[in-house]
Amino acid sequence: MGMHEFVNNCKLDDLELITPERRTFQMLTYASHKDHYFRNAYENFTAELILQHSRDGMLFVDIGAHHGFYTLLVANRYKNAMIVAFEPVPENCGVLKKNLLMNGADNVSIYDVAISNSSGRRPFHIASG
Repeated sequence: MGMHEFVNNCKLDDLELITPERRTFQMLTYASHKDHYFRNAYENFTAELILQHSRDGMLFVDIGAHHGFYTLLVANRYKNAMIVAFEPVPENCGVLKKNLLMNGADNVSIYDVAISNSSGRRPFHIASG
């Protein structure tokens, strides 16, 4: 899928409620993304790796949280983990907040900013269709 197609397929009125494969939480995501959570083996590989290295009481940082798959993964399993999620795209951040509320993930702090290796303010461009 090219970038132009990706942008045009990301519409807030096109959200679907899904239960990602092998997970016990539900989340809203774009209809065009739902197969991603069912067909991409690397997503489950990465999820299992994160769970193997996560513990209650730990700090988990999700940079570019999107709709919160990894944030929900850790929050759902480790209720006493401290989770910080960064998502700079306002629409994605809105969906992330809905997903956390829907799953009762109250151990998550959300920041609607981008993360960089340098300090200061920079323009942040969001592609549009």
